Amino acid sequence: MKIRPFVKTDFERCLEIFDSNCPAYFFVDERDEFAEWLRVAKEPYWVIEENEKIVGCGGVYRAEQHTKSSAEYADEVGFAWGMVDARYHKKGFGKTLSEYRVNYLKNNFAGRPIVLRTSHLTSAFFEKMGFSTKEFIQDGWEKGLHKVVMVYGEN
Repeated sequence: MKIRPFVKTDFERCLEIFDSNCPAYFFVDERDEFAEWLRVAKEPYWVIEENEKIVGCGGVYRAEQHTKSSAEYADEVGFAWGMVDARYHKKGFGKTLSEYRVNYLKNNFAGRPIVLRTSHLTSAFFEKMGFSTKEFIQDGWEKGLHKVVMVYGEN
């Protein structure tokens, strides 16, 4: 397992990973937003590889870098567009990539709240990673897909 920075030649593979998670974890209409993130992201974004094949991707954000931020905290940092190819779920890649991103944020933004906005489908996974639920919004993403706002290390 290897984590390395995203490069432009990873673009299509990351879109394939996104597609593998539709419609269970993402909606097809989010694809353009994700593609735009990959094209112009100012924040670190990584891919995780197994045997030189990209099996997942994910990044981070800082609230002050985004005009469309839904940040509750002006100084929050958090996870952005994390996903593992559906064929590789439950093999440890998501955990490894999440730990990598938490460590990056703790090392580079000590003392700032680490926030995650996910769905009810993945919130239990992130609870095991040290996140706690701060808000649950029924149908917060789409009808039937509830939004869960989580913060790392807060109880």
